[in-house]
Amino acid sequence: MAQNIQITKEPGFVRVTYHGDVEYAATTEMLRKVAVIAAETHCKLLLFDIREANYRIKLGRTMRARVEEHFAFNQTARQIEQLCEQIIQQNSQSSISDSNEPPMAQVA
Repeated sequence: MAQNIQITKEPGFVRVTYHGDVEYAATTEMLRKVAVIAAETHCKLLLFDIREANYRIKLGRTMRARVEEHFAFNQTARQIEQLCEQIIQQNSQSSISDSNEPPMAQVA
């Protein structure tokens, strides 16, 4: 559903009716137009009717981005932990095997 934004000058205030999908660019443009109308008419009262605005898409995109960020961080952290664990195990195994070997030469 596309957005339908209506801006009207009412007696004493500017009314903005926002229907449809909420999009950043459309919202920014709407706010610019409202500011121009309010400045031209010296109106200080604004009414934003957003009852019919569809936030599901925006909310879904925001949630998806947060989930992707979270899992990307967790996966990276998990991989680093695994690499550190492998290095620690290799170092501990090599130090154990080094301590069990007899010295190569006796120093007099």
